Order: sequence, then C-alpha cells, then structure tokens
Amino acid sequence: MDVFVVKALRQNLGLSQSDFAREVGVKQQTISKVEAGVMPLSDRLKNRIIYRFNVKQDEIDAIKALKNIRNGGVNQ
Repeated sequence: MDVFVVKALRQNLGLSQSDFAREVGVKQQTISKVEAGVMPLSDRLKNRIIYRFNVKQDEIDAIKALKNIRNGGVNQ
C-alpha cells in the first residue's frame, strides 16, 4: 500500500480527510501529510486502514494497476 492507494481508497469511500482520519484514529493532518508524501505511511496506519475498511490485497493491486495506467504503463 502506498500514498496513491490511501488517497484512492479514501476518495472511493467518499470520505473527507477528516472523516477518514477519524475512522482510523489519527488526526486529519496525518492523512494530509501521508497523501502529500510529506510523511511516510507507517505500518501501523496501513494496518489500521486495512482492518477498518476490510481492504483486500486484490483491491490494493487493482488500485496500483490503475496508477500504472494513469502513468502511461510505467511501473512505480
């Protein structure tokens, strides 16, 4: 899971950064910094997101595939 996946999940859920942060037990500023790439996505936060929203690996893989398509097929 990377910052692109976090933002895509949040947007797909229709949640603001504040609402998403509240759901996973962090401050809105934390989500903002993670999405902006200013703060690394910690394993703890990643696990909270996965647990709270019941995210499956195939969903993460699908979002990453969309990222690659958006970037012209470049693997990142």
